[in-house]
Amino acid sequence: MALISQSDVHMYEDFGAFEVDSGTTDTCSAGPSVEPLNSGVNDQDSLEDVAPASDQLHSRLPLPPRLRRPVISQMIWEGLKSIIQDLYIRQQLSLEEVRQRMKEQHNFDATEQMYKKRLRDWGVRKNYTQTQKLEAIKQLREAPSDTCGNLTLQVNGTSLKERRLWRPVMQKRNRVILAPRPSPASSTNARKRLGRFGHTPTPQHLQLQVGHQTQTVESLLRYAQSYHSWYQAQNQIKVQYGYTLRLQKVFDGLRSSIGLLHRGDSVAFCLINLSCSDFYALLQAQPFQLLPEIITLSGYRRLFPRKYEKVVESVLKFFASLAKTTLGMSHPIANFATILLEVDPEHFASCLRRYAELLLDQTKTVRNAMDSAGMQLAIIDLFEAAGQRDMASRLCRRLWKAVQPDPFVLTPVRTRLVEMTVRLAVDEKDYSAVEQFLMQIISGSVVATGKQNGNTDSTLACHFLGWMYLGKGQLPKSEQFYRLAVDGALRIGGFPHSAILDMLNQYETILWKSGKEEELAQLRREYRGIWAPLDEWRLDHDLQGRTPLPGGLG
Repeated sequence: MALISQSDVHMYEDFGAFEVDSGTTDTCSAGPSVEPLNSGVNDQDSLEDVAPASDQLHSRLPLPPRLRRPVISQMIWEGLKSIIQDLYIRQQLSLEEVRQRMKEQHNFDATEQMYKKRLRDWGVRKNYTQTQKLEAIKQLREAPSDTCGNLTLQVNGTSLKERRLWRPVMQKRNRVILAPRPSPASSTNARKRLGRFGHTPTPQHLQLQVGHQTQTVESLLRYAQSYHSWYQAQNQIKVQYGYTLRLQKVFDGLRSSIGLLHRGDSVAFCLINLSCSDFYALLQAQPFQLLPEIITLSGYRRLFPRKYEKVVESVLKFFASLAKTTLGMSHPIANFATILLEVDPEHFASCLRRYAELLLDQTKTVRNAMDSAGMQLAIIDLFEAAGQRDMASRLCRRLWKAVQPDPFVLTPVRTRLVEMTVRLAVDEKDYSAVEQFLMQIISGSVVATGKQNGNTDSTLACHFLGWMYLGKGQLPKSEQFYRLAVDGALRIGGFPHSAILDMLNQYETILWKSGKEEELAQLRREYRGIWAPLDEWRLDHDLQGRTPLPGGLG
């Protein structure tokens, strides 16, 4: 809920709940207290001796302070605009109901007159203007005869109420169809009797009816925008725009489970359960890329085996439920996660694309170059998940020129950029440039015997080369470089456990695709210590059968 300025917001440290500062917004000021007059009357004196004259009484007594409700700043109103409009227009609540709902759920207290003035300034109304009525009649009259009966219009954000057109129709003798036509023939005859109607300017808020899914996506984007705006003004939490280690642990684990499920390995459920156990810490920390990662994860449903498509849906439901209990029902993250469950798969690509565009606009307001680059990497991920590979490639190339990765110094942002570049190269089957770059990194690190003798950067380069050769279908080379990556990660140290698990998972996938069952079993025994921490998260799931792994999935 991107609601208010930094000075107006407090966030509880444990739960991240919003609280509006009553000193500046919601409640009435009590005003200065009035002390009793010290009359100096002695108990022995008579009241008449000390009583002031009647003409002096009013000049001595202070006037009682006038209690006034403090002015609510425009920034606060604008932050609440989308929620108020949703209650007043979409949910069709009365103004008093809106006022009570905002007071109870959002701790926002304003008078009815304040609401009326603000709605008037926003141009938000329920009643139809004469111009809107005439425009609706015009659209009904000019609609094609075979669709007019089914044409649905929207006025002031809600479906057209035809009874509100009866009076202008009868007064002006505007013959229009306010109900489905019985047949195309009668529709044509009725249209022939319509007279010419003059032009009426089209109000901006008069548009064709949008479907439920479109409204759902719009609500999702509004909550995302609210959260983004609120996040930029924060000093109550540690602002983190980059891809944090906890984000990597949670979402790398969830992505790794896809390959395990395709192989029919029950360890996948251990990994999913472990990842979900860190959701609470993520909700408390609220890194900026939490929302992009959640919506991207939802887009990965198509990658799961058909028999396990409900797995990611269960994960998202758990996240939404935990967000409600941790942050509160009114928090934008909780609303975002809840509405996300309502988006149909067929509309999800469009939802991802529009969210990516929203996030791209947000990068213009981030001052730090590395923070902006980290956000753009998340946007590349969103465009790719939406099937917009051209947009993803264009943004990736532009970011590559801006960051200019040094093959000998890979920062976290540069590492993710190289990872994105490799993934897009695999999708586009354009390997030469990225292969040359990765080979340059390991040129002095991998000795002639093929043993790892390098550093963190060369280990990551081996990992990316193994991924690239898997995409090219060169399984022996892919196996070689993944072996180097795993050995390097364990020998050098400093790699997160989730990163090593991801490398091992990819390595096992290559052996499985190559039909090397014995080598796969041997590898699992050899690195038993890496998989052992997952045992406490083991579930009683015995996966039956195996589904071939789609090409390029790792």
